[in-house]
Amino acid sequence: MFGEMAAAHLYPPQYRQTLDTSVEGVAVTLLNEERPPAWVEVSDWIERNGPIANADVCRIAAVDTLRASKMLRAWVDRGLLAPLPGRSRSQAAYRKPGLADEQPGLLADAGHEPEPDEPGLSD
Repeated sequence: MFGEMAAAHLYPPQYRQTLDTSVEGVAVTLLNEERPPAWVEVSDWIERNGPIANADVCRIAAVDTLRASKMLRAWVDRGLLAPLPGRSRSQAAYRKPGLADEQPGLLADAGHEPEPDEPGLSD
């Protein structure tokens, strides 16, 4: 069943054990709607949670580490993601490039009064 649903690009079956009824049982939910492409899910995850790592992609897209690495590399090559600077290869994480990256630089000094030794303080 899992293979057939994956081949049809559907969500995998969801299993739930029912313990709150007089008779224990298992409920299976099958969603007859197309699962969004991996990029849609990853993009949404980044917007809600911030930078993403290989393990997150594995979990979201239900792929192994090698496949997740290839997906991340392809998204970086296309300009959809940018690696976070200063991270080792094993600790790599990615973010979406764009205006959000530039805003901290523009607003970094907002509300900050320069110290007497700092340039920009006029006497």
